[in-house]
Order: sequence, then C-alpha cells, then structure tokens
Amino acid sequence: ADLDMFPEPNRGSVTVRIRLDAPQSITLRVRNALGQLVHEEERTAPEGEHSFDIRLGDVPDGVYFLETFGGLGRHVRRMTVIK
Repeated sequence: ADLDMFPEPNRGSVTVRIRLDAPQSITLRVRNALGQLVHEEERTAPEGEHSFDIRLGDVPDGVYFLETFGGLGRHVRRMTVIK
C-alpha cells in the first residue's frame, strides 16, 4: 500500500490518498500531541487508489498525528492544523 496526505499544513480538513494492492479494511485515527484521540473512522476499500477526506471540526491549532491501520500495516504521518 502507498499513503499520502495533503495539504500540509491544513485548516482542519485533510485528504488521505491510499493505493491498495488488495481489498482491505482501514482504520484512520488522528491523535493530538498528547496522544489523545480526536478522530477515528473505519473504511473498507477495494484494490486501487482511494481518497478519504477527514474533517477535524473545531480542533485547536497544533500538531496532530494521522495513524492508519489495516492490511497496509501501521503508518503514522505528522500534520499541522493552522486556522
């Protein structure tokens, strides 16, 4: 699997692009710098390229971490929210 996230920095909304080699269930989690969970969702996607929009609502400005879990393994990407 291949993972990309944009824009960086963002204004509380980020797009995650994932290319999958096989159908998979994917969990997307966003945590703040203290490790607190601020967003979580689960998606099932077939093989191919997919884009998921994550809207973080009214989270304060700061550094967050996007974690992805699933058949693609575990990936962590840092993101910055600036409103």
